[in-house]
Amino acid sequence: MGRYLLGTVLLSALAAPCSAPAQIADALMTYFESSANQNPRSNAGVSVSGDRLRLKADVALRAPNDRTEIVPNLSSAFVLGKNLDIETRVNLAEWNTGTDASFDTRLHIRSLGPFFDELEGRVRRSPDGLTSQLLRLGFYQIVGNATAVTPITLTGRAIYEVTRGAALTEEGRRLGFETRLAGFVSPFVPGAGALSLKVERVGGPRPGSQSTLAFDQRWTFRDMAQLGVNFKVLRATYSTANELEPSLDFTWHSQF
Repeated sequence: MGRYLLGTVLLSALAAPCSAPAQIADALMTYFESSANQNPRSNAGVSVSGDRLRLKADVALRAPNDRTEIVPNLSSAFVLGKNLDIETRVNLAEWNTGTDASFDTRLHIRSLGPFFDELEGRVRRSPDGLTSQLLRLGFYQIVGNATAVTPITLTGRAIYEVTRGAALTEEGRRLGFETRLAGFVSPFVPGAGALSLKVERVGGPRPGSQSTLAFDQRWTFRDMAQLGVNFKVLRATYSTANELEPSLDFTWHSQF
């Protein structure tokens, strides 16, 4: 399933409506920074920016342990449509030692509909060969009276991530879901509460799971002080006894 993760995101991107072609870059800037005693590193590069484009490429010269190293970097961001953008970062810090580059590519789609808030696909690779593919779906919904001072809102996100080591047999999977229902008003003292649930399951060489149920309550007194209470119950398969672990925290802020 992990190998088709990026393809799913790209198909979603192609299905999203795109507006007019990107505007040609309207700003081009080059820069050079020479080394000094306090900063034994030289930097040179070029950056391009426009209405829907940001591009930056730079090369740094550094001399750690009396050995000169060249460190190239490249970052780019493109706005492909009204609610669609893609960003890529490439770092060659380990290029001098003969290892591969690290890169991070992120595709972000916003405002998918009245309930789904965003979709994000991400592919990362580190110099040691570890790769990660992530798919994240976020949602947001106002429940009840939207004109209330503190409307009840439902937010959350679902995450699916696949990681692979240098050897293709080293594969791990992470599936997570979290949601938060906020806007509960106390009938006693002006304040608001929130109920949240987070579940995460990890598969692979070391499988495990973790779930957290929490309730937060905040009371404000005459706009001068605030009392907060957080009650949380945690259960994790990797804990010593694999039992429920409740906790209670209090916070107090005042201004005179």
